[in-house]
Amino acid sequence: MPLVGGVALGVSGSLLIPGVATLFESADTDDISVAERLSILPERSVVFAADGSELEKLGSQNRASVSDLDQIPRVVIDAVIAIEDRTFWENAGIDLRAAARALMANLDSGEVEQGGSTITQQLVKNRILTPERDIGRKIREANYAYRLNLELSKEEILLAYLNTVYFGENAYGVQAAAERIAGKPLDQLNAADAALLAGLIARPAATNPYDSPEVAIERRNEVLDAMVDEEYLTKAEADLARQAPLVPSIYRPPAELRPDNYFVEEVQRRLLADERLGATAEEREQKVLQGGLRIHTTLDPRLQELAQSAVDTILPPSEFTASLVAMDPATGQVKAIVGGPNFELAQYNLATQGARQPGSTFKVITLATALENGYSPEDLVDGSAGCSFKISGSEDWAPGGTGAGTMTLRAATENSINCAYARLMIGLGPQKAVDVAHQMGIEREIPVVPSITLGTAEASPLEMANVVATVAADGVHHDPVFVTKVEAPDGTVLFENQPAGDQAIKQETARTLIDVLKGVLDRGTGTAAKLDRAAFAKTGSTDDNADAWFVGGTPQLVASVWMGSPVARVPMTNVGGVEVFGGTYPARIWKQFMATALQDVAATEFSAPNGWLWPPPATVGELGRLDPRLFPPRRNPTAAPLPPAPVEPPPPGPVEAPPPVPVETTPPPPPPDPPGGGGGGPPGDGGGD
Repeated sequence: MPLVGGVALGVSGSLLIPGVATLFESADTDDISVAERLSILPERSVVFAADGSELEKLGSQNRASVSDLDQIPRVVIDAVIAIEDRTFWENAGIDLRAAARALMANLDSGEVEQGGSTITQQLVKNRILTPERDIGRKIREANYAYRLNLELSKEEILLAYLNTVYFGENAYGVQAAAERIAGKPLDQLNAADAALLAGLIARPAATNPYDSPEVAIERRNEVLDAMVDEEYLTKAEADLARQAPLVPSIYRPPAELRPDNYFVEEVQRRLLADERLGATAEEREQKVLQGGLRIHTTLDPRLQELAQSAVDTILPPSEFTASLVAMDPATGQVKAIVGGPNFELAQYNLATQGARQPGSTFKVITLATALENGYSPEDLVDGSAGCSFKISGSEDWAPGGTGAGTMTLRAATENSINCAYARLMIGLGPQKAVDVAHQMGIEREIPVVPSITLGTAEASPLEMANVVATVAADGVHHDPVFVTKVEAPDGTVLFENQPAGDQAIKQETARTLIDVLKGVLDRGTGTAAKLDRAAFAKTGSTDDNADAWFVGGTPQLVASVWMGSPVARVPMTNVGGVEVFGGTYPARIWKQFMATALQDVAATEFSAPNGWLWPPPATVGELGRLDPRLFPPRRNPTAAPLPPAPVEPPPPGPVEAPPPVPVETTPPPPPPDPPGGGGGGPPGDGGGD
């Protein structure tokens, strides 16, 4: 009689059990090894922050595989063997006595009533065979178990089993079970923990310690008794383990591995749409939720905490909320997101998926369009209030808002004058602004109507952050980056995100925009957010006060803030005693976040624009930009003369732009954030401040 694993396999004995002779005769007829048949285990993916800290786990099954049996405490191994397969170290993959006893009982009843499966058979059942319960499958199970025992070492089989087996609570594998059921890391499990987990394998639902604590304790004690019988524990050690309490049910983890914050939810959403992870939605879902990926993201935990703190501390209690997106303009990396009031209560991400009217923050795009088309920030425009325009195919458009006569585009921007920007947009033509908006970061469709200059076309806080990031990066646009690298479980890099960026607007356009938008903080509608370093910004509000914005940045960091109702367009006429415009709560949130985020970062300056490249000031309006030689700009006769345009190019070397000369005839500047009026677009839409 041959000896396999210390067990005599007598042919005559095997013939007493129907099917066993066939089992061994067929054991070597298949060229494919049993080990090769073991299915790949679904494994949860892990999401990491930019500093390498773990953010969250994603997966359809909560499984984390252990790579070496030495990582599993010996007491856990002993507990599992004592209760599941006492002869594991000696048997041939099957326990003939147990199998014969179970097989006879099953034959008598005509169905499977007893198991008798060894650890090796259970591994085969879970990783190779289908779940039907019949005599034929039981024979195949024993066949494969016997062959697998010849192909792999006992340690390899046991490791595969402990990574495979289900413990309940959506915990697959012993490492996940330690975390979710014992409530501690695998390497900290003691005898009581080991016995509890080992006792769950046979009937995970019936012995669940959260649902049936008394049953779980009874089963744990059975395992402890078995460990004493097998001399893995002394009686005194087992008695001590019996006294250990279970993890209280209040610490029960969520059953599913869903994202629990806005940033990780956005990471998962983007990966499930990324065709680099598979051509079909099913392939991508399998990779992300079962592929054991290591997902490295751009999130800065410190900035995330500061962003949330700014929103929480500035906003008064009300039905309104705020969203914030922070980006690195040099790379497009998203550093922090506040997506709504509470992820558990509202999982819709206002920062990335929410679409709200951006109000006068869109004037950044309009001004960029003008500068791209040869306008100067010192051009003169009529900003008188009460303007009205006849728009083909639409009702007359009355933008509303305050006004102050003729002024430069610089002043019209600083004080967010609607009529000035309405005239500017009509003269430019809205299609040009739509094109520039898409180049700078607005992804959604924009209607080609003049009222978009007042923010009637919807955008998300992420899109508006991308627009100002393009400005801060000398006109270079980067797509928003949430994931820097994705690795397979073995460390192979599947892909990296390091976009080079593209020149969306001219470098001089971006520098001139910054030069103008600095004035919003210095003397315009955004003075409440002025920082002690070089920065630019723009406020925005809609005509019904339902949306309020503040966007802007520094050379190292940009941010956009939106405030409003998360469920509907609700006017914010009295929030904590304040009528809300972009220059109120949104400006304060932006300032607190930016000041704390950059407090340990050395201040740097933006590159100044070359004022010599600006064309001579001209009159601009509904007819476009008029030739100043034919139509000299009308200006206040008491004002200083306009600087002459250079006849010759400036000499090589750095040249400072001459300071802009105020030429507008204006009363004192209007108060911050005047509401605007709608028109030339959807009824009631419009931008202010």
